Amino acid sequence: MANRLNNDFQFIDVGRQDPEKKPARTRAKQFAEIYEPYKPQDAAAQAHRCLHCGNPYCEWKCPVHNYIPNWLQLVSEGNILEAAELSHRTNSLPEVCGRVCPRTGCARAIARSTMASAR
Repeated sequence: MANRLNNDFQFIDVGRQDPEKKPARTRAKQFAEIYEPYKPQDAAAQAHRCLHCGNPYCEWKCPVHNYIPNWLQLVSEGNILEAAELSHRTNSLPEVCGRVCPRTGCARAIARSTMASAR
């Protein structure tokens, strides 16, 4: 993990990875989560993809202005409970929002800011 923490290109080197989805046959017989939980090391690797930019466009575009870079930092350090506590500061229902959020505002904001700085 230490090498990854010093890698300025972690957002390129580590591709976006969603959690594994349970097979449709299993999901059809259950009323439960459709995704397997992230393993702690996978969650940390995904969280470490954050660029830690000076002006967090993702936070600005989030409708509830979640502290996204701060969450990701805590998760990448393995502090899941602290990250959850932080999410409750801006959002009274983060478990629900995590399921329904399309993540398009923050993702587009990141892409636009990255492209603008490349010009």
